Amino acid sequence: MHLRLVLIISVLSLYLASLGLTQITYPNTYIGQTNIGYMNKTQVEKTLDKLLAKEMQITIRENTYNYKPQNIGVSIDKKTTLQKIYAPNSFSFGKNITTFISSIFTARKIDPDLVFTKDFFLFTENISFDFVTKPDSIGVDNIGKSFIIEEENEKKFVIDPDSLRTLITQHISDKEIKIEPLLSEIPSTKAVLLAQYNKKIDQVFSEPVNLRITTGASLARIIINPSEIRDIVNLGYDQYSNQFTLGIDEKKLKDRILLNKVSYVMKNTDATLSAKTIKEALVNLINNRLVGKSANSIETKIEEKYKSDGKLAEKYIEVDLLQQKMYLFKEGLMVKSYAITTNWDYPVPIGTFEILNKLDIGYSAIYQRWMPYWMSYTYNKSLNAYFGIHETPYKNGSDALSGTPVLSATPKVTGAPETPVDGTSIALDKQSAQEVYLFAEKGTKVVIYE
Repeated sequence: MHLRLVLIISVLSLYLASLGLTQITYPNTYIGQTNIGYMNKTQVEKTLDKLLAKEMQITIRENTYNYKPQNIGVSIDKKTTLQKIYAPNSFSFGKNITTFISSIFTARKIDPDLVFTKDFFLFTENISFDFVTKPDSIGVDNIGKSFIIEEENEKKFVIDPDSLRTLITQHISDKEIKIEPLLSEIPSTKAVLLAQYNKKIDQVFSEPVNLRITTGASLARIIINPSEIRDIVNLGYDQYSNQFTLGIDEKKLKDRILLNKVSYVMKNTDATLSAKTIKEALVNLINNRLVGKSANSIETKIEEKYKSDGKLAEKYIEVDLLQQKMYLFKEGLMVKSYAITTNWDYPVPIGTFEILNKLDIGYSAIYQRWMPYWMSYTYNKSLNAYFGIHETPYKNGSDALSGTPVLSATPKVTGAPETPVDGTSIALDKQSAQEVYLFAEKGTKVVIYE
């Protein structure tokens, strides 16, 4: 009877003990590096909170930085972690007892189910480490037209997120934590900046430029292709101010493009002034392309170069044969200019003349052509004919009255010298001739320069 009572009490004691075991952690149970043996769930949860608030010492190249896991985007999934911790407590009565006894002699380590949020990855991306004090040396490749890093000194690093995540998981503890994660090298700020700027520079040379140059009534259209743009653009960089520059080589612009492709325009104007004017227009176009704007054409007007000072008379006409231009002066000011065409059979005389007579429609016996808005300024004895200013000539009177011009040969560019005009002297288009006709009076001075 006594033995039976002892057995009943023993079994009851073990049963009651097993009930207690389901509520506490087994001995020698570790969460990371922290012993949580003999704790109930409330105590375990508090311990998990402490782990997140414990500062870690993160070593980066012999430099130590202190961070709390909870401040860099790390949290713990308590539900799944508690399930792992208390998994043995759900064993059967017998297994529960034997597992408890064996845990006294054998440690059990559990990695907490850490959650690495978006803030964790932002931390590893945005916190960079620079161990070099000497900056990169930037150079210019004016052949390939790009900026380059000649001497790379700046090496920046960020913490490798996978390495840091593994180390935090393995070493999280309520005691002192020291970890040294791996680093990942990132491109230097200047390398990124150069790549972006070189991409913009490529846009500068991506398309040709349509150059329109006006000289009075004349217009020249020139295409500057990308290789030519590349040739005249110079890159520059100031290390002290960290400034990138793009400039136009004015000499190359003049020698390699203007004198070759705009020879006609440059022949009749000031070449240096033209190069400077076009340079300014090109710089503006390049700046627009650098900021992503569509810019494919430029238009510039060459400044007209008349030779007199406006003081030859109160009102007079100047003719420049080289430029094939006519200028009207009144009260000391140049008030209007026109492109003209001069005869190639009988050269226009040089000197000072005056309007001798005016006719609404004149007639050339030499060429048998009608010339509206006729204004003669000199008489040629050998030809027995007057030289004059007039509209482009017509074959017969009816053509002149109807406004249908007929040329004896195909003319060159408007304003070019030696264009056949079937008349003598100086011809203008219809509107220009009419304006000059209304401006001039009998006796108006005409000054003709070579």
